[in-house]
Amino acid sequence: MRTYFEQYAADVTRFSDGDWATGRMLDKLPQLHKRNLVNTYVWTADGGLFAETEETMDSQQEMIGGSYAFKGMAGIYTDFTLALFGIGAKFEADAMFGGHLNLAVNKTQASSSSFAMNISLDNVECDIYERDKEGEIVVEASDPKRQKPIKQPGKVDAYRFMSFYLEPQSDHCEDFFKLVVDPIWLEQSDDPGAVALRGARDENKNPACWRILHRVTYVSRILPPLDLSAPPSLEKTLLTLDIDSNYELIKQLEPYVRDHVADFADFCDAVDNAIKTYLPELMPHEKEVKAYLSLYYGIDEGFLPEPQVEGFDEGTESRPAPNKPPSVKAGQYDVVLPKDGSLSINLAKASAHDDRLVKTEDLFLTWEFLPNAYQNVADVTFDDQHILATKAKFIKNGQYRLRLTASDGILSASDETVITVNQAPEIQSITAKKLAPKDCDKARSCVELDCVVRTGIGDLSNPTSLVTKWAKVSGSDGESFDNPSPDLQKDENDVVVVGVIVVKTKATFQQSGYYLLEFTVDNGIEMRSQINLEIAARVTHGLQALYTFETKQGATVDDVSGSDPALNLVVSNPDAAGWVDHGLALKFLGILSGAGDAKRLTGAIRSSNALTLEAWIIPPKGDTPGLRRILTLSDGPAARNFILAQNGNNYHVGLRTTDASGTDANASLKSLAGGTANPNELMHVVFTRVTSGEALLYINGNVVASRTIGGDFSRWDDVFQLALGNEFSSNDRSDRAWSGEYHLVAIYDRALTSDEITQNYEFGADRDLPPQVFAGEDRDINWSVEGVKNSNADGGLIVSMRGRVTHDRPILSGASTVWTQVSGPEKGVTFGQVAAMKDVPTTKAIFTKSGKYVLRLTASDGVQVVSKEVKVNITHEVPVVKINITDTSLIVTDKGVNAVTLVKGKASLKLQGIIKNSLGDDYPVGKRNIQWSGNGVDFGSTATNVSAVANFDKNDVYMLTLKAVNNDDETKTASTDVYITVNQAPVVEIGPDQVIVLPAEAILDATVSDDGLPNPPGILDLAWTASSDKVTLQNPKADYTKASFKDKGTYKLKLTASDGAAKSEAEVTIIANKAPVVKAGEKEDNAIAGLNVPITLNGSIIDEGFGNENQRKPISVTWRVASSPAKSEPPVFGNTSELKTTVTFHTIGEYVLEMSADNKYGIGRDTVTYKWGVVIG
Repeated sequence: MRTYFEQYAADVTRFSDGDWATGRMLDKLPQLHKRNLVNTYVWTADGGLFAETEETMDSQQEMIGGSYAFKGMAGIYTDFTLALFGIGAKFEADAMFGGHLNLAVNKTQASSSSFAMNISLDNVECDIYERDKEGEIVVEASDPKRQKPIKQPGKVDAYRFMSFYLEPQSDHCEDFFKLVVDPIWLEQSDDPGAVALRGARDENKNPACWRILHRVTYVSRILPPLDLSAPPSLEKTLLTLDIDSNYELIKQLEPYVRDHVADFADFCDAVDNAIKTYLPELMPHEKEVKAYLSLYYGIDEGFLPEPQVEGFDEGTESRPAPNKPPSVKAGQYDVVLPKDGSLSINLAKASAHDDRLVKTEDLFLTWEFLPNAYQNVADVTFDDQHILATKAKFIKNGQYRLRLTASDGILSASDETVITVNQAPEIQSITAKKLAPKDCDKARSCVELDCVVRTGIGDLSNPTSLVTKWAKVSGSDGESFDNPSPDLQKDENDVVVVGVIVVKTKATFQQSGYYLLEFTVDNGIEMRSQINLEIAARVTHGLQALYTFETKQGATVDDVSGSDPALNLVVSNPDAAGWVDHGLALKFLGILSGAGDAKRLTGAIRSSNALTLEAWIIPPKGDTPGLRRILTLSDGPAARNFILAQNGNNYHVGLRTTDASGTDANASLKSLAGGTANPNELMHVVFTRVTSGEALLYINGNVVASRTIGGDFSRWDDVFQLALGNEFSSNDRSDRAWSGEYHLVAIYDRALTSDEITQNYEFGADRDLPPQVFAGEDRDINWSVEGVKNSNADGGLIVSMRGRVTHDRPILSGASTVWTQVSGPEKGVTFGQVAAMKDVPTTKAIFTKSGKYVLRLTASDGVQVVSKEVKVNITHEVPVVKINITDTSLIVTDKGVNAVTLVKGKASLKLQGIIKNSLGDDYPVGKRNIQWSGNGVDFGSTATNVSAVANFDKNDVYMLTLKAVNNDDETKTASTDVYITVNQAPVVEIGPDQVIVLPAEAILDATVSDDGLPNPPGILDLAWTASSDKVTLQNPKADYTKASFKDKGTYKLKLTASDGAAKSEAEVTIIANKAPVVKAGEKEDNAIAGLNVPITLNGSIIDEGFGNENQRKPISVTWRVASSPAKSEPPVFGNTSELKTTVTFHTIGEYVLEMSADNKYGIGRDTVTYKWGVVIG
């Protein structure tokens, strides 16, 4: 019945005590749920607060049920069977009735409770834009169609934080009181909160309490303005991509990485792919981008990220723009050739288009150089790497891979091009090697020509792909050249020299003679070089003196070897000599001797320790005895260096060496003799001596005598003279004179080989010889030094070119001499007209650019042409830069600080730059670019002048830089700095004028402010001064002090503040007043007086006490009785307010009368004493 009743009782919602859940599930129900909460919030300036929250819910369900079944049955059953004669019948009857009652009762009661934590943000500043004075947003409107509000750098545009709710625990209570609350505040504060906490605290019990914590995990700020001078960084790259903050970057990358944060490796791959595909400019900063994204998503290596904020993802994500990447073409592969000395190309063939942006200028473009392992980033520079048709500049030849990237702000694309840069080829050397006759195919002669060429080709994969050829400039006909065969040049270690090849060519000649050949190499730039060949012609190598006797007039025989100085010979007796066809004949006693010593010749032979004497002569007729001098270098018969002579029909050679046992002073020992003189033919006589001492005498190409002459030529005398026909200082003795015909005489500083002697013999004596050309010694010229005194009006460097050209005979009308530039900076040198001095083609070369030059001197005698080259290296040195300041406004402090003071907010300083070379001379004006600079300094139009004016409008420490750059070679750059402190004079405020009453002191409380400059000292020096020595200053070095005054007066006190460079001062006037100085009576008034008789009081004011007439005020006088006898009748004054008055005494005694004077600044008092009516003091 109770059960039956309770099924209808609504308040019965409990389980029975015997239920299996009692004490089990119910008691454990709270522990089956996590009660700690973690909420994640993202705030953005654009969208406000987005949250991902958690909450708990406790749900309890009770069910009570019962089932009751009642069943009742009643019935009758009858069974009747009948059988008769085998026949039966059966009858059955059932009658049943019953009842069922089923009662089921179920009662359920469910209850639930939830717990959540909500965070709200109020009064958060969402305005992140710059505003003007009127409060309007500042807009960047360089493109009127795409105006963009400017965000204020440093402002927060997004941040992410997490809030934690920790379910109640007793530990939280202990942490709260010990770690969270300020213990001093808790114990001492009267704040109601502190009072309540003290009351709730129980030292012996820590009740369970919940705890809430907040943690900021990510902050994004608007990036500062782009600083182009700053080093590369993520922030700088973001600004170039028009991404204002790290959060803007996250919004662009989020669509591509948010689904990959479950695994750190997958996350990193997603970031890499997104950057590479859409923001390749950020590839150098991938590590930083990953760090920002990891912070934002709360992901760390090896851990799952924080759950994403659902609302934030759906509401604020920057979804992929429905556009295509820009179409980019970097242009076709191209070849660059130098022009005007520079290697550059305009990348005008590049293109970039976008499906949404109409103008190419709206795309963000970036050119970059992709160096290989052998290149540096500095090898290529761009005039502006962010415009399409920019100019690329290269410093050397090579192949350069350039990439153009275009970005529309979301997507980007790139394309590359390869630029091949060729420089002018350089022919470094040409050598000729004579080949053996078997290799010459029955030709007269053949040589192998080897040319070492620096190709200048940028495409190193095909280093020999240039055009080469040989051609004859002058010489006999019948030459031919095989096809040039280029090959790689290798060094001594058999390593290929990059960019250098050797071109070998076989040249064949059918005729002997002198040839000028020209080699041409072309890689798009054509360069040429020449070589002079002597094909079976006279040998010129080592030639020191040559006489061909082709002058045909006068008494001088010219040395046509081309050596400097020439050893010309003069016929001592013109009547003894006569010009013949191709020669000079000595008829009788005569001599040809030099005008001075043969020091140059002697020195050359002494250095080589070898020589060759060669003569083409026709001997005199008759077998004349005696040593007839053909060629000598001596000081007379007693001392000579060498002698070539004819003794009878034989030829004689004597040589002096250091071998004392073999030779003597006049070279008579160990001489050679041989051959037969034939007066009917032109004979070829040659003497050679090699370094080892072997000496040979040749007649007409054949050796007729030989011997070894040891020693060297170190004892040869420099003062000996060269002579033909006789010996110097021989007094023309007939037994020494040689009379015959001279057709050629040559002296070498080396021993010609047998083949060379044969070559000279076969060539003959009377043939026309080509000009002897000498272009001068190679030179290194420092323009910075030489240009000081050798510059033209345009700043070009003037260099005197002193080559030499010598002809063996009078030149024909078609003769010419010319200087040309073979290689070097394009149009870098011009030549003036050749001055036709005898054998010296002097001209002026005007250089306009520095560099390495090869200059060629070419001479023609009307038939044959010869050229020689000289290398001239024009360099600059780094200038020496100094700054001199003579401006009188400059103050150099005792601490060595250069300072100038602002006056009315302005200051200027005159600067004098000094640009010198290493010798202290002025650097050539035409080769220097000057630039003054200083952050925040205005130089106006003087920034590029040597004398400049720096203008300042703000106090600070400025670094002024003077930079001098050589405009030929920018690597020759120098700069110097000077620090200038622009000082604001101290500001002194001393307060108003003061009026004091002595003996009071004047309080001086000054306020002094300063900018802290210059530093050092960085502190102010204060000094108080007074206009009178009656003033005493308590502390004259302090801004707060006191002044005391010895007497009344008007005083000027001045405070001077000095910062070491500038002074400021302020003055205050102190008027010191004092009480009047009075006299109650004079001694002469101290007369005997009686009672009841008026006595005259003569009071006086000695000093009224006014420090300044402007301070004068009325003075009031008062007489009174200061003391009197007891029980006396008071004296009676005539007028107590007058200086001079009377007093009447009625009682005998001693009276003290006081007179006081009040000048409103003080009261002065004095007394006079009367006794018995008599003045006593």
